Amino acid sequence: MLAAPAAEPQPVSAELGQAWRVMLNSGGRVRVAERADEIGWSRRHLRECFRAETGLTPKNAARIVRRRLPILQDEDVFGGQD
Repeated sequence: MLAAPAAEPQPVSAELGQAWRVMLNSGGRVRVAERADEIGWSRRHLRECFRAETGLTPKNAARIVRRRLPILQDEDVFGGQD
């Protein structure tokens, strides 16, 4: 039996894309509260949405970025331009 074709990835919100780009551009040295304020969301809402999209909290993602930045810079995970 053949597997169903993979669904096209759905675009993420502009706010999450912005939060991700800021995280990458800062080398993972961002404060979640500041990013949430910047995009007009609460810290909790940002954390829940970020986790739903990535499986990681923004704090854990920032830790990974700090350790793996050279690898992540080669991929634009959330789309968009820097």
